[in-house]
Amino acid sequence: MSKEYFELLIKPEDNYELFLNLILSLTDDAIEENDGEIIVRSEENLEDFQEPLEKFAKALNTKCYIKCEKKRV
Repeated sequence: MSKEYFELLIKPEDNYELFLNLILSLTDDAIEENDGEIIVRSEENLEDFQEPLEKFAKALNTKCYIKCEKKRV
C-alpha cells in the first residue's frame, strides 16, 4: 500500500446529482458523499479531473469548489 494518496473534493452549489453521476462514470476509485461534498480518493493522481470539472460547472452555470491535493497516510 502506498504511503501517499490523492484526494479530490468537489462541492457544487447546485446540480449535485449531475456532478456525482459524472464522477461515477469517470472513475472506479473510492467515492464518499458528505454534506453536499463529493470526495474521491485514489493512489493515482486526480489532478486531471480538475479542469474538466471546472468546464462542466461552467457549462451548467454552477459555482463549484474543486480542490485536489496529495495526502499522507
